[in-house]
Amino acid sequence: MSDFTLNPPPPPAPGSMAYVVVERGPAPDTRYDITAVTSTIGRSPQNEIVINDPEMSRRHAQIVQQGDYFVVSDLGSTNGTFVNGQRCTGATSLRHGDRIEFGDTVSLLFYQTAVPYQTMPSPPVHLEEEDTADLPPVKPPPRPPIAAPYAQDQYLPADAEQPAGRSNRLVLGCVLALVLLTCCCGLMLVVLDSYQQGQYLYCGGLRPLWELLLGPLGFNPLCP
Repeated sequence: MSDFTLNPPPPPAPGSMAYVVVERGPAPDTRYDITAVTSTIGRSPQNEIVINDPEMSRRHAQIVQQGDYFVVSDLGSTNGTFVNGQRCTGATSLRHGDRIEFGDTVSLLFYQTAVPYQTMPSPPVHLEEEDTADLPPVKPPPRPPIAAPYAQDQYLPADAEQPAGRSNRLVLGCVLALVLLTCCCGLMLVVLDSYQQGQYLYCGGLRPLWELLLGPLGFNPLCP
């Protein structure tokens, strides 16, 4: 038997077909498609693959499809069946590019090719022919609520620096309050100074204070 070592590529994906090509023997390069689940090989015309050679038995071997893969087995031939130089003692898996040998003078090359999946094209959709009269109107998505305005200092921490405008308003308010208080006091002094010639203002319990403040100015109220 041949000592040739073959490193074939891995088998194709599931969904495939197979065939063999005569490498050595009668009618080289003849191709035989494997279309049956079980394809017998031999010298008899009743085989699916007929090879008329003295090394071949009448029913020499068979190739069986198992799902998406194929196996070869010997049918008790005289000269034996070999795959890549190894004798078949039972069902032997075949890979793409394997060499199948029958005796010393006949060899076949096994090929397995993927079959493209057939898909039915989808019918074209004509938008202008679609009936949309019964379709409900499309409502726009709801708009998110608008956040309510918040006070300027609502989220300021207690020790955060207040804006300069607020401090200015506080100072201005204090000044106006002081001016208003001064005016009120002055008006009251004027009213009390003219009431009974100032006796109610200067001759009461505040006389020592007035003498201290107004004495250098000639303070001398007419007190009873």
